[in-house]
Parts: sequence; C-alpha cells; structure tokens
Amino acid sequence: MDTERANLFKNAEKLRSSLNIMGYNTGKSTTQVIPIIIGDERKTMRLSEWLEENGIMAMTFRPPTVPKGESRIRLALSAIHKDEHIGRLVELLDKWRAIN
Repeated sequence: MDTERANLFKNAEKLRSSLNIMGYNTGKSTTQVIPIIIGDERKTMRLSEWLEENGIMAMTFRPPTVPKGESRIRLALSAIHKDEHIGRLVELLDKWRAIN
C-alpha cells in the first residue's frame, strides 16, 4: 500500500497547507490527523455543526479533553479521500472564515 500511503501524506500536506494559508491554526500536525484549533468552545461547536450540515463529519475536542481555550476540530484523512473531497472541505472552511 505504498502508493496509497504516499497519496495520503500528500493530501494531508495539501490540506494542512491550505488551512494555514487561510489562517487556521493546525498546531504541530505532521500526519493525516489535522487539528483546526479554534480556541473558543462555542465557536468550535458551531463550526462542527455547520460542517455536518454541509456533509462533513468532523470531531470536536473541548475541555476537559483539551485545555480551556484550545477547543478544536479534528480532521482525519484516509486513503480513500480524493482531491475533490479535500477541495470541498477547503472551500467550506474558507466560506466559514469569511462569514465568521
């Protein structure tokens, strides 16, 4: 599965880079598990709900799982995610950023 693994890491880097360019904090992630550290717990929950309404399932982590002020969305890419999936997610997160 070397091809799939290489593609997964390429996609993770592409997503992480896109998020960072838009100003999202992805912490120290270097793998296919990418946090989007929002900080505010309520804003994090609203983003998660909004993503779900738009067909994207994203886990939230908030206190006490993470320190207060570090609430986040956790994205976990897999080998089956394609460029179109990543593009859609980036598009949605850019839209969210623009309206919030």
